[in-house]
Amino acid sequence: MLMNGIFLALATLPLALQYAAPAIVTLQQVSETAPATGRAADPPAGPDATAPGIARPPAVTALPEAEAEPEPAPTSPPASARASAPPAGTATDLIVIDPADWPPYLERARSALARVVTAQGRFAQINHDGSVLEGDFALRRPGRMRFDYDAPSGILIVADGATVAIRDTDLETVDRVPLSSTPLGVLLDDDIDFGAEVETLRVLQWSDQLAITVQDLSGDVEGMLTLLFDPRTDSLTGWQAVDTEGLTTRIALDNVRTGLRISPALFRLDEPEDEEDER
Repeated sequence: MLMNGIFLALATLPLALQYAAPAIVTLQQVSETAPATGRAADPPAGPDATAPGIARPPAVTALPEAEAEPEPAPTSPPASARASAPPAGTATDLIVIDPADWPPYLERARSALARVVTAQGRFAQINHDGSVLEGDFALRRPGRMRFDYDAPSGILIVADGATVAIRDTDLETVDRVPLSSTPLGVLLDDDIDFGAEVETLRVLQWSDQLAITVQDLSGDVEGMLTLLFDPRTDSLTGWQAVDTEGLTTRIALDNVRTGLRISPALFRLDEPEDEEDER
C-alpha cells in the first residue's frame, strides 16, 4: 500500500482533479452540470458539496476566538492536518473559468513556477485510503527534487534531472523510472509551456485556491495533473492525482522556503557500487 501510494504520487501515475471518487468524471459531465463559466456556482446539496464530480481542495479554517479566559496561541498544525481539513465555506465561491479567459491564469502559473529555482519545506502525502505520510522536501529546478519520508517509513525519493529513484531501506531496493514519465517532469520544468508541453483542460478558482488541470501532450504520462496554487500569492501549494482506477493521491506542501542555497549532492542517489567507485 505504501509503495502504491508513492508511485501514484510521484511515478507513473495518471493524474486528475478529484480527491475521492469511485470513477473519473469526464469533462463533458462537468460541463453539463457545472455553472456558467466565469460565474460563482450555486451551492449544491449537502454540507460538503462542491462542483459536480470535483472535490474542493482542502483549506484551513480559522479557529474561533476564545470567549472565556485567553488561552495560549495555538501552534501551527502539521501539514497532514491542514491537508485533510474540511473545506472552508461552501461551493458558492467556486468560479469555473471560461477557456477564453485562461491565458492570464496560465501565465501567472508559469511565472510562479519559473520564479522558484530552489525551495525546501515539508510535505504531506494523502493517499486514496486516507492514510497520510509526511516528510521533508528539497527542490532545485530544472529536474531535481528530493522527498525524505519521516520514520517509520524507510522511503527516500530523489529526482536527479533524468530519473526518479525510489529507495526503500526496509526492502533494500532502489527502483528508477524516467523523470519524463512522472508528474515531476512537469512540476520541475524550469519554464513550462502550457501550449506545447501540456494541454490545459480546466481552470477553477476558489477564494483561497486556484486549480489548473493539464494533460501531458507527449503521451509519456497518462491521465491528468492538477496544480494547486494560492491565488493571493501565486505560490504552488501542492498537486492532486488519480489513476485510471480512481485511486487518488494528493501532495500538500507546507512551510516552503525559496531562494536557498541547496547542495547538488542532495539530488543524487548513488548505488552502493557507484559510491565505492568514487572512493
